[in-house]
Amino acid sequence: EFARLEIASQLFTGHFEAAVKDATALLPQTDVPAVRHYLGLARYYVGDGIGAREMLASITRGARPDVRAQASLASIEAALGMRREARARIAEVLRSSDMDHHVAYSLGAAVAQLGDTDESLKWLEQAADTGFPCYPWFERDPLLDPMRRQPGFVRLIARLRDAHEQARRRAH
Repeated sequence: EFARLEIASQLFTGHFEAAVKDATALLPQTDVPAVRHYLGLARYYVGDGIGAREMLASITRGARPDVRAQASLASIEAALGMRREARARIAEVLRSSDMDHHVAYSLGAAVAQLGDTDESLKWLEQAADTGFPCYPWFERDPLLDPMRRQPGFVRLIARLRDAHEQARRRAH
C-alpha cells in the first residue's frame, strides 16, 4: 500500500521517471489496478504515448474495462491527436455508471485537449468539488495546458491554491 501511495505522490508531483521506474518494479508484486493506471499515465508524461495507451487499455475490473483508466486513456488519445478515438471513448465513459472525481478529472483533461474549454471547466470543477481538489496536480498537469489562460480555470486554480494553503497551515 505504501509503495502505491509513493508512486501516486511521484506522479502528482511531476517525478514521472521515478514513477515509471517504481511502478514497473511493483507490477510483478500486485494486481492493484491503480499501479497500472499510474504507470500508464507516467509513461505518457515521459513521452511514451504508445506504452501509455497499451497500459491504460489493458486495465480491467472484473471482466470489464476500468472506467477510470478509460477516462485517462481518452485524455491521452486526445493529447496524441487521436480525436475520433478520444471522442468515442468519452462517450463510452459517459454511458458508465462509475462516475467519480477521478473520472471527472480525466474527462476534463480529455475535453481540454479537444479544445472544449467550457466543458473541461465543468468536469474539472466537479472533480475538485467531489473529492479531488489536488491543487499541485491541477497546477502541473500538462494535459490541462489548454486551460491555463481561461478565466474560469484561473479562478478554479486560485480557489484550490487557497484551500491547499489553508490545509497546510492547519497541518503545521
